[in-house]
Amino acid sequence: MWMLLPVAIALLGAGLLVRSARLAVLVSLMWGAAFFIPLTQWASTYAGSMPWIALGLFEALYIVLFGLLARTVMVRRGLCVTTALFVSALWVGVETLRSSAPWGGLPWGASAFALADSPLLNLAPWIGMAGLALVVALMGQLLLFGALALLGRRRRGLTGFSGVWPCAVAVAAVLVTVVVPYPQNRAPSDRPTMTIAAIQGSMDGIDPVSYTMPDDVFDNHLAVTRTTIDTAAEKGAELDLIVWPEDSTGWDPRQDPHLASQLTSAAQDAGAPILVGTQTRVGETERLNQSVLFTPEQTTPYQYSKRHPVPFGEFIPMRDVFRMVTDKVDLVSLDMIAGEEVGVMDLAALDQGEGRVGILICFEIAYDALVQDIVDDGAEVIVVQSNNALFGDSHEAIQQLAQAKVSAVMSGRSVVHISTVGHSAIFSPEGRQIDFVDHWEEGVLMADVPLRTGITPAVAAGPWISVGIAALGMVGLLLALSTDRRALAPAPSAELEVSDHASLPRPLPPTLIVIPTYDEREALPGTLARLRAAVPEAHVLVVDDSSPDGTGQWAESIAAQDPAVHVLHRAGKQGLGPAYLAGFAWGLERGYRLLGEMDADASHRPEQLPGLLEAVRRGADLAIGSRWVPGGAVHDWPLHRQLLSRGANLYVRVLMGLGVSDATAGFRVFRAELLERLVSDDIASQGYCFQVDMTRRARDLGAVIREVPIDFDERTEGASKMSSGIVREALVKVTLWGLARRTQPLRKALR
Repeated sequence: MWMLLPVAIALLGAGLLVRSARLAVLVSLMWGAAFFIPLTQWASTYAGSMPWIALGLFEALYIVLFGLLARTVMVRRGLCVTTALFVSALWVGVETLRSSAPWGGLPWGASAFALADSPLLNLAPWIGMAGLALVVALMGQLLLFGALALLGRRRRGLTGFSGVWPCAVAVAAVLVTVVVPYPQNRAPSDRPTMTIAAIQGSMDGIDPVSYTMPDDVFDNHLAVTRTTIDTAAEKGAELDLIVWPEDSTGWDPRQDPHLASQLTSAAQDAGAPILVGTQTRVGETERLNQSVLFTPEQTTPYQYSKRHPVPFGEFIPMRDVFRMVTDKVDLVSLDMIAGEEVGVMDLAALDQGEGRVGILICFEIAYDALVQDIVDDGAEVIVVQSNNALFGDSHEAIQQLAQAKVSAVMSGRSVVHISTVGHSAIFSPEGRQIDFVDHWEEGVLMADVPLRTGITPAVAAGPWISVGIAALGMVGLLLALSTDRRALAPAPSAELEVSDHASLPRPLPPTLIVIPTYDEREALPGTLARLRAAVPEAHVLVVDDSSPDGTGQWAESIAAQDPAVHVLHRAGKQGLGPAYLAGFAWGLERGYRLLGEMDADASHRPEQLPGLLEAVRRGADLAIGSRWVPGGAVHDWPLHRQLLSRGANLYVRVLMGLGVSDATAGFRVFRAELLERLVSDDIASQGYCFQVDMTRRARDLGAVIREVPIDFDERTEGASKMSSGIVREALVKVTLWGLARRTQPLRKALR
């Protein structure tokens, strides 16, 4: 499911392109909450719902920060290649910030960890976690650009079918990574592997009140260790190291001679030292999370103290302040303090065999800086001791295993990830799973684990990859802030919002509204009365195709009483398109400067006509009353009609790239200057594709087209004129127009 991450980033980018900055903040927050709250559900198993939700929302604030920065760059610079690069770099910068601040940060949910099963993971030893995040974010930007083009939402650069190209580049990038080689990474010449047995003893569930480890944890791990020693002896295998998980002994066995003697005895029988995980008190209020080595010689010559305790999980920052928010802080009765030394255990120096073992405890595997430290310090293999019992049946253990796999490939070191209750696994430096023990099972990971001594480019670069990428994002932000120019349209003023009480532009130039009719005797009176009340200055032309129900005659009777109402009679039913063309020609001959069109059945609210007139007054050549833009709506329309309309408009956007959401809409206002160029004898569209035809012609002429959200009401009187013939005509003509439009560059090149 890794491929959903670039898709999600693309959707976030689309959400940032809304006209209101405040709405973009809300979109970012919702995206972040939808990502982090489910991701950190494991926190609820020990802290409860409130702290869990608070953690998810706090992490979501980083997405809000990214959203504000990214939107600034996109709006001011426009959607181009450099914008995609800058926005992707900002994604990396914010992710780096989230992974390091405050209190050491929390990299849970870092982009790289989603790629554990992706071909993109092959890039990890070359570009590290920050580089992987940049690649994923760039893929998201490419998908966004492609989707906007295919949906007709772009007017410059890549438009229409050209949007296939960025999508194809994203897919091609993934395919190329399949053959990316690993950096040269040699094993020690005399000892390519180390035989390691990692013990998962499992145990009963943790007390939900006291959160103390159950009494059987030590005994279970000792029993599995004894079985493992016997199995190894039967196979003639010589163990180099036995590893127990974090917290596998409870409190420090060095303070309990009975526990210490059992560990020493097991080490003697195995002929190998045992690395255990334990807690050590420091004074009355603090503790250390430690790894301690027990040898066959009854010594404990090495210990590692966890360097990165987890805030609110292992220590409480600003305890007095947060206690006022929730008493859950007192569940952590002893604050864990951080160790100071990098965890690399040199077995040769300890006279316990050979090999340099890097040690991390639990969440530390998520911090790439800690992984890089132990590799830089000479680790040939990495051991991760973890205790996932506190998180019950949640997905925390699965997430941590993905982190171990990504870190193995990034660092070029095998990772032995052992948990008290699972999941546990060994990964090779190439990310291959060597052994595995499932959740809540007793078992052992035992293998000849590959050793490596090479330094991958990602480790060699250290923090400079993330610093460099973040700096690139800041450069893009500064360039965007250095100009007041907006490459994308600003938010419309409140005066352009459509309502049933919108004010008319003053003064209103000569305006004519064309209403075609055929058997609309029941619907027309109400529509005409509402129209005359909503826009008294506008004239109305009823174009009637000899309606059998007497619509034309009724309209004549009204025209005789109202000089602003006119009637144009045509011989027989000749189609919607020709009716509009006849009406427009009639109006242009008589000097009208604004010409509109609407249905007779009151599906278009006359009270919303002022909004379209205002859009034209503000510079549009064509204003379209749109059902399918934000703020638009349909009422009482059958589902099949909604699907037909949405599907038709989607087809038009993808095939023709007009940049219009509702190209089939019939509620419009034109400037006369545009109509004079549009009305010609070669317009032969009969049905509703007439609207698409007029839209494409207006776009080809470079007209400014603005969509105004409207309410569309299902007719309550009369019968719909929609038919299968109209649908077929639209499908055929739109397809032909679209193909001609898309092949035009090729045809020009071949001339």
